[in-house]
Amino acid sequence: MISKLKLSTRSLSSQRMTLLKQMRKNRPQISIQSKQLLVDVSAIIQEDAHTGIQRVVRALLVQLFANPPEGYHVLPVFCTREHGYRYADSVFVHKFTSYDNNNKMPIADVVVNNKDIFFGLDLVARFLPLHKKQLLNWKLQGVKLHILVYDMLPHLHPEWFTSRSVKNFHRWLRTISVYSDQLICISNSVKNELREWLCNQNFSIHTPRIVTIPLGCEIASSMPSSGMDDQIAGILESLKKQKFILMVGTIEPRKGYDDALKAMKTFWDTGEDIALVIVGKTGWKTVKLQERLLSHPQQGFKLFWLKNVSDQVLQKLYEMANVVLVTSYGEGFGLPIVEAIYYAKPLLVRDIPVFREVVYGYKNIEYFSDDNMLVSKLKSQLQNPQKNLESEFHGSTWYESVLRLNALFLTNQQKSSFNG
Repeated sequence: MISKLKLSTRSLSSQRMTLLKQMRKNRPQISIQSKQLLVDVSAIIQEDAHTGIQRVVRALLVQLFANPPEGYHVLPVFCTREHGYRYADSVFVHKFTSYDNNNKMPIADVVVNNKDIFFGLDLVARFLPLHKKQLLNWKLQGVKLHILVYDMLPHLHPEWFTSRSVKNFHRWLRTISVYSDQLICISNSVKNELREWLCNQNFSIHTPRIVTIPLGCEIASSMPSSGMDDQIAGILESLKKQKFILMVGTIEPRKGYDDALKAMKTFWDTGEDIALVIVGKTGWKTVKLQERLLSHPQQGFKLFWLKNVSDQVLQKLYEMANVVLVTSYGEGFGLPIVEAIYYAKPLLVRDIPVFREVVYGYKNIEYFSDDNMLVSKLKSQLQNPQKNLESEFHGSTWYESVLRLNALFLTNQQKSSFNG
């Protein structure tokens, strides 16, 4: 009988050492013919919020179905607060692929075998730590665990998030650090931040391997939503008659929308016909900002906050925009940046390391670090919208993202779970 791990009362280092000792002692030798790639979709199966993370989940899941790792069958799985991991039903699966009658989805709790792979694609900080016993049992049966890490922001900047989100994130971070064979980051910036955090946990040996994958830039490959009502059609028609700046992202503290509004006031006070279009869901800890947006004198004239538009509308906005502005103080990657580059748009972004990394090689970009620079750079880009459109930047496709993922999965399969 395997003794129960008391993870909450031990340091991360001792937790992982205990786990590894139990695995060495108890790991069974199982030989099977078929292998599963179990892809965690626990959040998106409940609700697709159509934010950046959901775009990544949709795009990678589509590509994994179309291009699975050699010898593996892709099976989406999910957990909740009430139950551990189960297979997603065919209704969900058929949104992403068409299975023939010989590949019907099972409707049961997940059953694993040696050499199966679990890929934590969705961010489920609330639920995954509740099922550590199941993860341990999987590892004892020879399953490799790979987790996608989108960012370290709740740890680095807890003031930007709710206290519950921060607590859940740290619980999730400790769990994946103990149980994962490989942690897959979406940028080198996140990789470095995660590595620093792990070092501070006194992991002397047996830490998970930390790697990166590129993210794709083409919206069309991420199962884009469609549709446009008369009101949105009218807004698009009016935007054809004026210059406008596009911002994309949830209304939350780190996005820097207050800075953008302050900069736009400079233009509006002088009567310039320049609009600001914000595409983003209602977020958290921004009640005053949301009220300001909704009651702004320019709302509906030179200021448009579009909360729930389809990807079809977003693509049109990218095509039409004069400048794409990103004022965020922190990101794990920055999908709006590479999406803007895909449409060859002038970019003005805050000067932070991850943005320098993501746009390396793209010429039609300006950086700002304070309010004065933001206004002056915006004026410059609006006056010279076509400068340096030739680019050495070659963004990754979602297909290339999955090729990298598959290589990481299969390479790690050749390594012992005890090497990290």
